Amino acid sequence: MLLVLSTSACMMWHPANVSEIAPEAVPERVRITRVDGTSVVLDYAAMRADSITGVDENGASTTVGVSDVATLDGWGFDPGFLFIPVIVVGLVLLNYFPLNDGPSGNIPEGS
Repeated sequence: MLLVLSTSACMMWHPANVSEIAPEAVPERVRITRVDGTSVVLDYAAMRADSITGVDENGASTTVGVSDVATLDGWGFDPGFLFIPVIVVGLVLLNYFPLNDGPSGNIPEGS
């Protein structure tokens, strides 16, 4: 479970400029905010001619014209956030496996 939580922290939305994306470089999962303010998340996204097509949250095939796109965000891995789970896992491990077992150099009395 800790692994799932730590790796999910590295996934996030990344802004993309729709006019600069090559058709073959469209992220597989995108969040599109339209000019009218509505938004849609599309899985299996692909750019064809002047539109972006994909499957929406309801499983329906959806097409959005590039001219209707205000912002486009791609879902993906962000290595910048990897340090957070590494620190958390390190602290958990230090809690269960401390670096020392107590004061060193003490000889029990009566020996």
